[in-house]
Amino acid sequence: MTNLDLLLSIADMQRHGKKIGLVNGCYDLLHPGHVFFLQRAAAFCDHLVVGLNDDDSVRRLNKMPGQPYWEYVERLLMLEALEPVGSVIAFDGEVEKLIDAVNPDVIIRGAGQHLGSREKAMEARDDGSLVWVTPRIWSTSQTVDAILKAHDQPQETGEPP
Repeated sequence: MTNLDLLLSIADMQRHGKKIGLVNGCYDLLHPGHVFFLQRAAAFCDHLVVGLNDDDSVRRLNKMPGQPYWEYVERLLMLEALEPVGSVIAFDGEVEKLIDAVNPDVIIRGAGQHLGSREKAMEARDDGSLVWVTPRIWSTSQTVDAILKAHDQPQETGEPP
């Protein structure tokens, strides 16, 4: 399904009274923290849309050397297999454009995520259109660190142990 087809389907769901939720991220190395977050996020809506960073935007974020570890298509496949995920839409890292395109009823954010201007406006409205899911229980850096530690490799992931 193309992004355009998906956006038309989402708009149709909204016309039929479905509450659309939006999260976004790289989801490069799927771990328990991702699953926990997506389960919690899905509880705030009828249909959870995941904005998945394309490969170029993951590289621009430069969170850890070598990312993305999995190409977009592989990350898409893993996310689509998760029960809480309603649909996945590709985006280039421009969160404001993603929000404008999806036009969600609620945006769900995890601890430590950056808020753009539209999200800050939603937070100020205090009407439930921006929801925080906390705590952050696991990160991709921790996953990499655990793998390296299990194989007696030095930690080089950029996050303190």
